[in-house]
Amino acid sequence: MAKRRSSSKEYLDMNTDDFLSYGLDDDGEEEGEEEEDVEEEAPEDEMDEGDENETSEDDETISDVTSKPVTLQLIKKWKSSLESNEISVLKDVAKAVAASVATLTGNKNVQPYTVKGTQEFNSLIKICLQHVPNMLDKRIPQKSKKALPSSDSQWHRVRSSIKLHLCNLLELVQHLTDRSMIVLLLKQVQHLARFLVCYPRLLKSASKALVKLWSTSTSEVSIVSFVTLRHFAAATSATFLTTLVKSMYLAFVANSKFTSPRTHPHITLMKNSLVEIFSLDHSTTYQHGFVYIRQLAIQLRTATTSHKKESYQSVYNWQFIHCIHLWCRVLAECQSDTLKPLIFPLVQVTTGVMRLAPSSRYFPLRLYCISSLNLLASQTGTLIPVASPLVDILGSADMQKKPKPSTAKPINFDYILKVTKAQLQTKAFQDAVLEKCLDGLLNYFTIHSHSIAFPELVLPIVTRLRKLCKETKQINVKQEIKQLIDKLEETSAEVTSTRSAVGFGPADSDTVERWEAARKRKTTAVESMYEKRKTKAAKHERIQEISETSKITKKRPKTKETKKKKAKKVKLDDAVVEADDTVEDFTNWSDSDDDDALAS
Repeated sequence: MAKRRSSSKEYLDMNTDDFLSYGLDDDGEEEGEEEEDVEEEAPEDEMDEGDENETSEDDETISDVTSKPVTLQLIKKWKSSLESNEISVLKDVAKAVAASVATLTGNKNVQPYTVKGTQEFNSLIKICLQHVPNMLDKRIPQKSKKALPSSDSQWHRVRSSIKLHLCNLLELVQHLTDRSMIVLLLKQVQHLARFLVCYPRLLKSASKALVKLWSTSTSEVSIVSFVTLRHFAAATSATFLTTLVKSMYLAFVANSKFTSPRTHPHITLMKNSLVEIFSLDHSTTYQHGFVYIRQLAIQLRTATTSHKKESYQSVYNWQFIHCIHLWCRVLAECQSDTLKPLIFPLVQVTTGVMRLAPSSRYFPLRLYCISSLNLLASQTGTLIPVASPLVDILGSADMQKKPKPSTAKPINFDYILKVTKAQLQTKAFQDAVLEKCLDGLLNYFTIHSHSIAFPELVLPIVTRLRKLCKETKQINVKQEIKQLIDKLEETSAEVTSTRSAVGFGPADSDTVERWEAARKRKTTAVESMYEKRKTKAAKHERIQEISETSKITKKRPKTKETKKKKAKKVKLDDAVVEADDTVEDFTNWSDSDDDDALAS
C-alpha cells in the first residue's frame, strides 16, 4: 500500500489512534454497553407498580383496538349469509368461535373478535353447529365415498377456515363438561369427518382426544366417540388404522384394571368396540394379535420361571384376564384364514394361566378362562379340551369338605378372580363353583353334541364323573352330576344309533360335515338342559339387578348427641333447610392382587 498508494498510507498512519478508540469512553469501555448491561440485569420484580399498570393498560388498549366485538346483529348477519351458502363468511365465523374458545380455555392471545356476553356465545355456537355443516355440504358436496374434499375446486378458498372450525370443535369437546353438549359436538365432528381426513396432524390429535373420551367417559359419550373413530378408520388408509388400533388397545388395558358391577358395562363396551375395529382389516388384526398375544406369553413365561409373588400378580390380574377374553372374542367373531394361526398360541397361553397357581382360591379365574375358551371353540369349531380341568375343580379337596355354616350372600364369580381363605369352605363358595362347573361342562358338550365323534369324546369324562359321584359326600353335587351323566349318555346313545346306519367312513370329511350340519337342526338332550339352565340363570340375574337398584342407602344409627351437635335449622328465603350429616361414602373394595398393571 505504501508503494502503490502512498497518500492513503500517510492518512492511515496519522489517524490510526482515532480509529482504534472510536466508540470507547475515557475508561476504554464501549459507549452504550453499560446502559445495556444495566437494562439486562434489572430484575422484573423490581419494576414499579406504575410501570406494570401502564403495560397492562397498553395491552388492553391494543386488544380493544385490534379486536372487534361480536354482537347479536353481526351474528344474525352471519346466519343469513350461511343460509345463503356464502362460503366467504365461514372465515369470520370460525375466527369468532376461536375467540370464544380462547376465552373458555384461558388463552390470553389477542383475537380478531371478542365475545363477552353469554347470549352472544350461545347464538354463535348455535349457528356454528346448525348452519356451517349444511353450507359445507352444499358448497363442497361429496362426489363419491372415496373422494376427498381436497379434490374440489373451491377447496383452496376454505381450507384454512375449515381447519380452524374443526380445531374449535375439538377444543370445545375437550373443555366442556356437559355430556349432552359433548355428544352434540361429537356428532358434528362425525359429520365433518371427511374434511378432517384432509388434515393428517389434526386427525391424529382428534383421534387421540376421542380415544380418551371413549375409554374414560360415560356410555353415551363413549358410543358416540367410537362411532366417530369408526368413521375416521373407514375414510383413511391402513396406516391410520394401525395407529388407531394400537391406541385403543392400550387405552382398554389401562382402563380395565378393576372390575365391579359399576365398571363391567363400560369394559364390555370397550371390548365390543375393539372387536368391531379389529374386524375392519384382518391383516392389521393379525399383526397386532401376534404382538400382543406374544407379550402375554412372555409375561406368563416370566411368571412361570421366576416363582415370585410379583410375577404371579402380573398375570393374575384383571388386565391380563380381560386381554385373554378380548382376543378370544376377536378370533371367534373375526373368522378368517388369516387369523386361524393365532388360535393355538392363545389357547396355550390361556391354559398356562390356568395351571400357574393350583390354589383353590383362584377357581374364579380358572372358570373365567374356561368360559373364554368355550366361546372361542363355539365360533371356530376348534376342539379345546376344557372338560378335564372342570372335573378337576369338582374333585378338588376343598369341594369335598363339608361346608361350614355361614350366612354369607351368594358369591358372584363375574367380578372376582380369587376368594379369601374364609370363603373357601363356605356353602356359598361350593354352590358357586358347582354352578359354574356344570355350566362350563354343559356348554362344552353342547358345542360338540352334533359331532359324529361325540360318544368317544364323552366316554373318559363320564368315567371320571361316575367315580367322583361315588366318592363325594355332598348330596347336591351327586344329584347334579347324576343328571349330567344321564343327559350325556342319552345324547351319546342317540349319536351312536344314528351313525350306525351311515355308509361312509371317517376319511370322507365332506360327507361327515354334511351329516353334522343335518344334526345341528335337531336339539339334543344336552343342549336342551343347557338352555334351561341359561334361562333360569338369566331370570336370577334380572332379579338380582332389580334388587340392587332398588336398595336405599341406610342412615347411620342414631347416637346420643348434645344440644350443640344437633342439626341447626337455617332459614333461607322463607325456606327451612336442615343440615343433615348422614351421607355415607361407599368405597369399592378390591383385591390387592389386582393392583398391578399389565406390562406393555
